[in-house]
Amino acid sequence: MGKNTFAIEIAGITASRSIYIKKPEIQDGFWSIPKGGTTKEATYGEKVKFTVSTKDIDDGTVLNFTLYDYDGNYNSDDELSRSFSAKVKGDVAELEFIPDIKWEESAKYETDKVVETYFKVETEIKGKKVTAQLPKKEDDYLTIYGKPEIITVLIELPHTSYTDKLNSKGLGGHSAIMIGPEYYDFGPQPGEPFFSDGRPWWDTMSKSGNLKRADVMSILGDKKTREDWNIVGEVYLIDIEISKKEKKSIEKWWIEKYSNLGNYSVIPLFGEQCTTNVRLSLSKCTDVINDFTVKVQTPKGLFDLLTNSAKHTYGKNRKKQLTITKKYSQI
Repeated sequence: MGKNTFAIEIAGITASRSIYIKKPEIQDGFWSIPKGGTTKEATYGEKVKFTVSTKDIDDGTVLNFTLYDYDGNYNSDDELSRSFSAKVKGDVAELEFIPDIKWEESAKYETDKVVETYFKVETEIKGKKVTAQLPKKEDDYLTIYGKPEIITVLIELPHTSYTDKLNSKGLGGHSAIMIGPEYYDFGPQPGEPFFSDGRPWWDTMSKSGNLKRADVMSILGDKKTREDWNIVGEVYLIDIEISKKEKKSIEKWWIEKYSNLGNYSVIPLFGEQCTTNVRLSLSKCTDVINDFTVKVQTPKGLFDLLTNSAKHTYGKNRKKQLTITKKYSQI
């Protein structure tokens, strides 16, 4: 409320008087999680809250909100919605809503491919528009991420007791992948590592002929079963967060691989092996590995690649380096 002071002179007597004139303002706003604290991040499908502070705006006044995706200094911002409104009560207006996954489309041509949102808030009081762009600081905009799909790479490193060149370099280890509930891997015919028809390896060792993620986790979790399966080296599980599109692509890749397995060989000229197939599926179907021409032929090489330079591609951990999810010591 603004203060105006003026003087009045009557019969030689001067007196000053002050009156207070309302100056309506939409001041600032912040994002939060309902029943939680403030936030700058959200996930599509999960409710968020935006709180606006006002000054000299009467209770019951309707504020209209237009949501925008910030595109940076060189592109016009994309309008995401005009459908929001909230009423002022006690100099505050609160708005709750669920981010729509359709908004993600607006960011597909952006470098970071992530929606960063702010509101243009406006109302009209006595024929005069009152507006604000909130939050005021770009650092306080809400970044909205998609919920990632999780795939898991399994890497068994050769046991330290393997001293012969072939086993110590990789044949005594293994690389595989779990996508959703399914498990996929690739191996040779028994006793034919140099050249043979390829086959699903652990799958064909199982009674069902089709291992699932739950089966693999059960095997790894029991020392006696691990010994029975001759999984005696260190085993690492590495979870990777990817988009739904990437998951569909890599799942399709492995389904097609199983329908046409091709040749297995530890000699690259004659065929592929477990590690090259996992690496190729990641590089061709996802952005986890940028350069699929990298010559990674051993489980140790794949382990180093994933833990040193590979990144999550979707969700809040997008662009963050992969880490080991679980480790099983060698037997």
